[in-house]
Amino acid sequence: EERMLHNVMRNKGLDNTEYVMMKMAEKLGKDKAHSLLYEEAIKTAADGEDFYTNLIKNPVISAAFSPEEIKAMLDPRAY
Repeated sequence: EERMLHNVMRNKGLDNTEYVMMKMAEKLGKDKAHSLLYEEAIKTAADGEDFYTNLIKNPVISAAFSPEEIKAMLDPRAY
């Protein structure tokens, strides 16, 4: 389990993007969730930050979800 988590984090947390979008769409709507996550995924791939950090820095996302909720959405065991 620890090794699996390590392997997932090599991709900066991007492996759970689909699950995160489904959860965010419940509160923000599908189109808004998709555009926000696309923007943050591109940013994550381009810079050195991990996906979690970029998500909590986004004001729209952080207004709708607590850091704990975001962390739970990114946990590969939840997907």
